[in-house]
Amino acid sequence: MARGRRSAKKRKLDPGCLPSEAKSQPSRLDIVPVEILAEILYYVTSPKDVLSVARCNRRLCTTLLNPSNVMIWRRARSHCIVPGLPPPPPGWSESAYAAFIFDAGNCDICGVWTQRMFLSFVVRVRLCGKVSRMSQNILKVCHDNHSYSVPLTSAGIK
Repeated sequence: MARGRRSAKKRKLDPGCLPSEAKSQPSRLDIVPVEILAEILYYVTSPKDVLSVARCNRRLCTTLLNPSNVMIWRRARSHCIVPGLPPPPPGWSESAYAAFIFDAGNCDICGVWTQRMFLSFVVRVRLCGKVSRMSQNILKVCHDNHSYSVPLTSAGIK
């Protein structure tokens, strides 16, 4: 009996015999016109949300990365919950700038993966919670000695 079970596991499934809910269906966002998608994304509070929608599937990525739709990214940045977020540096697209600001990464001190944003955009320092608590005073002194375009409060320092 065990032999029969083993051979049954090795058989490939016929896609025609899968239940209807198991078959992938196109997303409803795929059929939404760009104008309506732009209107929906008008109400987001961060370019991170637009970035998440762009990463849903290939069509949305192509649509939102199209240079003609840059106004969606700019509007999201203008409504951003991070106060004083400057425009992207010259040569940067809005989408690349949003990924730079809001994507997660490794802590620059201990190398642990963290969801935190950069603590200093100028120095490009991302710190995990543990290292951040230990080094806030050092960063505050460094920040006070230089003029930066990103305020201390948006960098998480009070």
